[in-house]
Amino acid sequence: MEKNEPLVSVICITYNHAPYIRQAIEGYLMQKTTFKYEIIISDDASTDGTTEIIREYAAKYPDIIHPIYHAENEYSKGPNIAVTYWTPEARGKYWAVSEADDYWTDPNKLQIQIDFLETHHEYVMCFHNVDVISPIEEERHMYDHLQEGEYSGIEIYKKWTIPTCSVVFRNVIHFPISTFRDVCFGDIFLFLNLAQVGKLYCINRKMGVYRRNEGGVSFSMSLKKAKALIRQYIFMTKHFAASKEIVDYSEYCVLVYCWYIMYDSKEATIWDKFKYLRLEKKYAHERCLTKANILYCINVIRKGISDK
Repeated sequence: MEKNEPLVSVICITYNHAPYIRQAIEGYLMQKTTFKYEIIISDDASTDGTTEIIREYAAKYPDIIHPIYHAENEYSKGPNIAVTYWTPEARGKYWAVSEADDYWTDPNKLQIQIDFLETHHEYVMCFHNVDVISPIEEERHMYDHLQEGEYSGIEIYKKWTIPTCSVVFRNVIHFPISTFRDVCFGDIFLFLNLAQVGKLYCINRKMGVYRRNEGGVSFSMSLKKAKALIRQYIFMTKHFAASKEIVDYSEYCVLVYCWYIMYDSKEATIWDKFKYLRLEKKYAHERCLTKANILYCINVIRKGISDK
C-alpha cells in the first residue's frame, strides 16, 4: 500500500435515505483514527433529495468523501452483490460497509476494529454489537445474544448474527461484476464467503445503530420476496456445495419459503402453490410430511376450480 493510500474504505450504500443520510455521514466523519480513511457513497439513483445531500458533503470534504451516482436504479434490475458492495474506486486494505439508514455512534469504532485486525492476522473480519431501532419490541433485542468471541459461518447464517453496519473486513474477496443476481441479501453472502478464508470475531460493544424500517428489504414478507429468497437459497446450496452445514440450512430455508407460498401467502395463485409444491417435494427429502402438503394443494386447486 502506498503511503498516501487510505487504510480503510468506508462503503455507504444508499437509496432514498434523505431523512437519515446526514446522521450516517456524520458518524463516518467523527471517527478518530491514527490512519487515513476514505468514504465512498454509492447512490442508487435516489429521487427524494438524498443525492443533493451527498453533493453537499462531497463539496465540503472532497479529500475524504467520494460519491458514486448511478444513472439508473441498479437494485430494480435485480440484486447484485458486486454492484451493491464492490466498487473499483475503493482503495483500502480494509473495508467497512453500511447502509445510509444505519449509523455509527462511537468515534473510536474504526480504530478499535482496525487495531484488532492488525494484531490478529488469522481473523478476516470483525463486527460489533449495535442498538436496534424498530417499531416491533421483539426486534429491538435481536442482537442481545451476541457475545465477545469467535463465530463460525454457520452460526452467523442460522441466527443472522451480524449487523451489517458493524463490519470491518480485509479486502480479500473479489466477485466478478454482473454475477450473483440471485443473491438478494448480499451481506450474509459476503460474510459466508469471508468465513471460508478466515475467522470472524465479535466485539461485544455497542458502537452503532441498526434501523429496521417498515417497508425495508428485510422488514416484511410478500410473494415476490419469498420467490426471491427461494432463488437465493437454491443458489447458496450450489455456491457453498462444499459445506454440508450451509447446504443443509439453505435447503431448509427453501422449504420454509415454499411453505409460506403454499400455506400463508394471500397473493399466491393456485398455480404458484402447485409450482412450489413440486419444488418443496424436491427439497423435502424426509424432513416433512410431503403427503399432507400434496393433499392441501389438491384441496386448494379443487376449491379454486369450483369457485370459477
